[in-house]
Amino acid sequence: MNEGLLKILDAQDWDDVIIKLTAYVVQYCKWKKYYLPKGLEAEDIALSAIEKIYTGERSWDMEKEPDLQNHLQSVTNSIIINEIRSGAAGEKRIEIIPEDYHAVSNSVEEELYCKQLDREIATSMRGDPMVCLVYKALKDGLPPREIAEEYSVDILQIRLAQKRLRRLAERVIDQLSKVNYHE
Repeated sequence: MNEGLLKILDAQDWDDVIIKLTAYVVQYCKWKKYYLPKGLEAEDIALSAIEKIYTGERSWDMEKEPDLQNHLQSVTNSIIINEIRSGAAGEKRIEIIPEDYHAVSNSVEEELYCKQLDREIATSMRGDPMVCLVYKALKDGLPPREIAEEYSVDILQIRLAQKRLRRLAERVIDQLSKVNYHE
């Protein structure tokens, strides 16, 4: 790797890049309905993509693709596809609804409503990677302080993303109640 490229990479705000890239992986897998190999998280894919850029395993041609984030997204796509093709993908799926949700569901109607609510929230939060990460982490049972520690983000940013998520969820619930009421 040449020195100029190394300096550009070293100057990146990697905390921000990792958050955005991890959120991208979550959304990409959800959209494509891809399964990650057991034990592999979206953040692992993001970090692997960054490592491949640094080691030169995946080169970044700044003239063809001046936006590093776009290039890293392309690398994560390749990593995910390669994992699926290798047959390693399987049991663990990136989903917003946890697999054990059925244990707390009281009725089929309630379960369907919750899944619809989850899909609508996931669709509505596109474009806000911090809200995507907070949503996934909260669904995984992490409290805000642990989310901040896990992703090396200031707790204030996590709290603000939580507020945006709450407002977004309230809007979605309101919209769904109007649709269901009028049906």
